[in-house]
This record gives sequence, structure tokens and C-alpha cells, in this order.
Amino acid sequence: MRFCLPLLLLAAPSVARAADGLHFENDILPVLGRHGCNTSGCHGKAEGQGGLKLSVFASDPEADHAAVTKEARGRRVLPSAPDESLFLRKASGRTPHGGGTRIPAGSEDYKTLRDWIAAGTPVGSPDAPKVVALRVEPTERVMAPKSEQQLKVFARYSNGTEKDVTKHARFQSNVESVAMVGPT
Repeated sequence: MRFCLPLLLLAAPSVARAADGLHFENDILPVLGRHGCNTSGCHGKAEGQGGLKLSVFASDPEADHAAVTKEARGRRVLPSAPDESLFLRKASGRTPHGGGTRIPAGSEDYKTLRDWIAAGTPVGSPDAPKVVALRVEPTERVMAPKSEQQLKVFARYSNGTEKDVTKHARFQSNVESVAMVGPT
């Protein structure tokens, strides 16, 4: 029997941190996408959720940056005490959050968000490379029932570089009776 895994890539991948700091669109939005924060079932729905409205799948990075850093009188982020930022307290489950714990304290993604807040929530350089193409490997595979396959996602950037961005990809099966997706 031959079939292709019906999977959908839902999050934009991140680019490596530049020596000069973090970039909101390349480093922060992929974290939010990976954890489902900007999906239509959470803060990405038309009216947002719990006072925070993000664009669906990070389609409007400028508005998302403003929503996180300026709306709610700027109380979501505290660069002087990043771990006490409401943004991190809710994501890590230290303050009640309707979505539960999304980004555990101490995780790599938590540290990325914390570092970004501590740096003053920079937008980043407008000259930063942009993702121009994605590739998922393997592209096709014949599998026996109950077998497993680790997928890899690679991003090609406008500066010609390519990077494994699997850790920031979010997959979803369109037919769970054929293929299920695990958290990793």
C-alpha cells in the first residue's frame, strides 16, 4: 500500500539569531506559532482571546508586535524583570491561562522569549533574511501500519542560506486514521 502523509506545516520557521540580537518576525513569531498561540483556536481568532489578539499564523508581524508590547498599557512585557512579564507568566502556567501551560519555564523557547523581552522587545533589523522556501523531508515514503517517521523541515532564506527549522514547525494530520502527529 502506498500513501503520502497528509500533513500541514503551520508555523513559520526561525532564522538563527544574529550577533546583534533577536528579530521579532524570525525568532519570536515562530515560537508563538509552534505553540499554537496565533491559531484560530487561540489568540489568532477574530476577536482574540483573553484580551490578546494576534494575527492568524503571524500574517501581520507589525500588528502582533504592537499587540504584545504596546496594548494593555504595555503590561504584558517587563524588560526590567522579564520573568515577571505577564506574557511569560501566562505562557508558562505561573499565572492562570485559558490555554494552560504552553511554553514551560526553562525551555529553550521560554529562554528565547525571555531574552527578547530583556533586550527591550526589539523588532529587529529590516535587512534580516526572510524565508523564501520550505522543504519537508522525506517528501514521500511507503510505510507499514503503525510505523513512525521523523520529519525534518528546512528553510531557505533570501540571503541563500538554508537551515533546519524542524523545532519551530508545527504539523497537523488531515486524516488521523491514516497518520497521527506527535509533539516532537
